[in-house]
Amino acid sequence: MPKLQNENFRKYGKGLAHLESVIKTGGLSYRNFRETAGPELLKVFDIDKLLEEINRSRRSCFSCPVGCKHYMTGKEGTELAGLSLPLSCGLNPIITAINCGVTGWPQVLRFAELSNKLGMDQISISAIVAMAIELYEKRIITKADTDGLSLNWDAATLHRLVHDIAYRKGIGDVLANGLVEASRQIGRGAEYYAIHFKGIGGIESRIFLSAFLLSALTNATGHFSNIMFFKTAGNELVRYCKKIGMTDKQIESVSSVSDGYNVPRMTKWADDHSFILECLGICMHYIYQEFDVSMWADLYTAATGIDMDVKGLFEAASRGRDMRKAFNMREGATRKDDGVPERFLTESVKFGENLYPPLDIASLNSLLSAYYEERGWNPKDGTLSPERIKELTMSSK
Repeated sequence: MPKLQNENFRKYGKGLAHLESVIKTGGLSYRNFRETAGPELLKVFDIDKLLEEINRSRRSCFSCPVGCKHYMTGKEGTELAGLSLPLSCGLNPIITAINCGVTGWPQVLRFAELSNKLGMDQISISAIVAMAIELYEKRIITKADTDGLSLNWDAATLHRLVHDIAYRKGIGDVLANGLVEASRQIGRGAEYYAIHFKGIGGIESRIFLSAFLLSALTNATGHFSNIMFFKTAGNELVRYCKKIGMTDKQIESVSSVSDGYNVPRMTKWADDHSFILECLGICMHYIYQEFDVSMWADLYTAATGIDMDVKGLFEAASRGRDMRKAFNMREGATRKDDGVPERFLTESVKFGENLYPPLDIASLNSLLSAYYEERGWNPKDGTLSPERIKELTMSSK
């Protein structure tokens, strides 16, 4: 088995092992994407201090030897006493709570625990809460709408709204309809503050645009992209491309840029690689991306008796992606649905000492068109041709 990136993956679990790199690259949005949290959070979220206050045991997905998931319980006499939290990705509650203005291990992990108990997705629920707090702050909604409740950027508001949304209580009855519908019902310009990609909480896109972010925009399934591809360049990029079976010519086509890689072209390859692992029921995270795709083809052949090679796997992935696109086309999705929130096109965001400008709509449209073309879709509107729909044995009507 390939060597783990480092022992932190097992020691800290998925997500927490990468907390430092996420913070240092501007991956933590603050207060509904108005700001970006900086390196000062490394002191607030001291992982080793957390480990002193919890008991934990590793958990694995079926047959996985890594054990990157953790079950946490708080130690008596600490701020986390009484905590009982199975945690799949330790980064999720941090990313989501910070966007609601909440920091600190006790507050963040209590939010994760409450979300788990109520069956609430942390990404979706935190985006809705962040929107509601900003709407209250800007007096688009008032105490008359919240049954007298003040909405602030703090843990008390986050925990209260998670509860009220789950039970459709007070303003929670409206917010429970999701970002798109809730903002529409509230009106008065509330839609601007609903930060989402296809109805799911958004990802900061102004600091750097990667294959991960472009994939999130074009993802037909309406959730975060599964690809694990961010800032990669040089020998690391070439190594990854070779492992997924790309030819020298194809590698040159994605790497012949001065600042990393050709985002539209690489997004297509990373999308399909992720889709292969998804369809085979294999973990899509870093460790399993270390294996050559040819090995998965051999294992598929051995398990099913159906001859398979790398080319066949990628053809199947492309077909699967196109079928998802065909479904969305049937349901009325258009190129407009592959856009970013309006805030990202009109407001700058500060990270550290740098101020990053809004996204340029012309550049974004150029990236989308290039991605569509790379996938064989219509570069103007991102649709499949009637011939491709027929190839998929699906009706074009």
